[in-house]
Amino acid sequence: MADNKNISADSFANLNYESLIESSPNPIFSLDREYRYTTFNRAHANVMKALYGADIRIGHPLSEYQKIPADWKMAKANLDCVLAGETTHASGWTGGPETTRKYFDVHNFPVYAKTGEVIGILVFAIDTTERKRAEENVQKSEERHRTILQTAMDGFWLVDMQGHLLEVNEAYCKMSGYSQAELLKLRITDLEACESLEETAQHIEKLSKEGADRFESQHRRKDGSIFDVEVSIKYLPGEVPLGMGFFRDITEGKKIDRAIRESEYFFKESQKAAFIGSYKTDFIKGYWESSEVLDQIFGIDCNYNRSVQGWLDIVHPDDMGMMGQYLQDEVISKRKPFDKEYRI
Repeated sequence: MADNKNISADSFANLNYESLIESSPNPIFSLDREYRYTTFNRAHANVMKALYGADIRIGHPLSEYQKIPADWKMAKANLDCVLAGETTHASGWTGGPETTRKYFDVHNFPVYAKTGEVIGILVFAIDTTERKRAEENVQKSEERHRTILQTAMDGFWLVDMQGHLLEVNEAYCKMSGYSQAELLKLRITDLEACESLEETAQHIEKLSKEGADRFESQHRRKDGSIFDVEVSIKYLPGEVPLGMGFFRDITEGKKIDRAIRESEYFFKESQKAAFIGSYKTDFIKGYWESSEVLDQIFGIDCNYNRSVQGWLDIVHPDDMGMMGQYLQDEVISKRKPFDKEYRI
């Protein structure tokens, strides 16, 4: 106890200082003007052992242990600035292989003598590896998603709940004839060719309640022409709710559908004018379909038995054997065109 009373104020301060840095979970160390260690805590010693396999010692230069040239070059550039009287802050990766490297935020402070001369450097480091890896993973994920969206064949929108376009991909630019910069100045209502302002607002409100929607619509190109789109849109809740939509240009498909419907219409009308019927039979599924005119010719209605047997029942009994054999041997087995006269 008597000895403790003889501890000087400077010695007590030094003890407190050493206790403080040793209790820190973050690496702390100091260097002289020759980059030689003057002090370090256990956390820093552990980091140097893990990254470089080094057992560091007081009086030995940092460069002796920091074996990776790029790491030492970066560290020395910052340390030289501190020796010139600057306080610096740097962040970066350090260490060996990618899997064991660490990312540190490093603060460097000059140590002054009573005369005002810089006699050393005090370094505080914070290990932010996990946060940095998480940030990089998010960034890589966003880059992958952005690449997928930009190279997708379908158009893409990201919109806010007021209908402003926030993001679009190249596919939708090609569909609409607008550049990306032009589209980002527009709203849904500037492109929507079917819905009124009120209907679009109601659609957005419905999306926020139901979470997703799928429908067909028409959009207006920059040149004023209209194209058909199939829309699949999803609501993204959050602090700033958004809508994410994908658009497929179905203009050509719509043209083909209209052409088929027109063709079928004229075919049916031609049959009625010429009083010629038609039918088709599916021998695998066991059913047949007939035109309205053929039903009139056969004298049957829509409730007639549409099984294959029901069709055969229409054939005259004297022709049944011939037709059955002909269908089996020629039409079904050899896939020959059907061209035969028979009685019903």
